[in-house]
Amino acid sequence: MRDCAGRDPAAGAGGAFAGRPWERGTPPPGEATGEASYVESFLVLNAAGGDCLEDFDQLRADAGLSELLGHAVPSAEAARKFLYQFHDGEKIEQAQQALAAERVSYIPEENPALQGLAQVNQAVVRELGRRCAEQKIATLDVDATIIE
Repeated sequence: MRDCAGRDPAAGAGGAFAGRPWERGTPPPGEATGEASYVESFLVLNAAGGDCLEDFDQLRADAGLSELLGHAVPSAEAARKFLYQFHDGEKIEQAQQALAAERVSYIPEENPALQGLAQVNQAVVRELGRRCAEQKIATLDVDATIIE
């Protein structure tokens, strides 16, 4: 992802991920390395029209894509493990138990992984605002999912 001047707004923002519990250490050969590689791979999957983790297998088969990205595309299983780091069953259970009888939906508290992701998101948006100060309007499309 680049800003309006072609620079990487996430450069240096990864510090919010430092020391977080989902860090994987050294990945197996042929896997994506680091959180940024996973996030970028998910963006590519979305842009390519992928709608499930198994669609990573098709992306992995394209050696040119890995060359273009500068890292391997994660396997479906590695991507699943990355995503599970943001899931906290205990916090979901707590939110369900605190739910009033007449209510049907709930929002669990963020775990440390989600808090880190929020910090990175804030840093990227802040940096884009700094680098593109002449832009007065921004559209943040968090979820453009089409439901048919």
